[in-house]
Amino acid sequence: MTGRTVPAGVEAYTEAAILAAVSLGLEVLGLRDGIAHTNLAFTSEGSKLIQVGAGPPDGATMEMIEHATGVNVARTYLQATLGQPPDIRPARREAAAVRFISTVHHGVFHELTGLSVSPHVIAVRSCAEPGELVGDTYVTHTRLGHLIVVAATPPQADAYADRAVEGISSHVEA
Repeated sequence: MTGRTVPAGVEAYTEAAILAAVSLGLEVLGLRDGIAHTNLAFTSEGSKLIQVGAGPPDGATMEMIEHATGVNVARTYLQATLGQPPDIRPARREAAAVRFISTVHHGVFHELTGLSVSPHVIAVRSCAEPGELVGDTYVTHTRLGHLIVVAATPPQADAYADRAVEGISSHVEA
């Protein structure tokens, strides 16, 4: 399962390197004063820039950011687009993590089972309905949904999120 955590919980020098890479990516693409998002991966070789996109991140990521910071990302994008100063002051400073629930199977989706009960899980969303066809021969995995957890620190959020999804399985009939 893949996911994201905010804040990333990295050292200050790593954060500076990430911000420099993101700034360079935005500059190279000519993106400024608008809506954009960046996806990074943390590997044993360091952080890797995956994508700089002209547009907002997915809804799960925006929801996760709001749970961690109190900042409504969609509203800030709208404010920026309208030429207003975006309200990006955090109302709270928690950590949140989103984990995406995916399958490599193709066929008819029936259900997700095995979600662990946890007071830290604050949102679970399914993006597939029972009876819906999921996946095709051109994709390696299909996103079926996501869950979001909150915690005091990024490592706690990661642990809670990983624990919550480790027992989840999907039933997809070929």
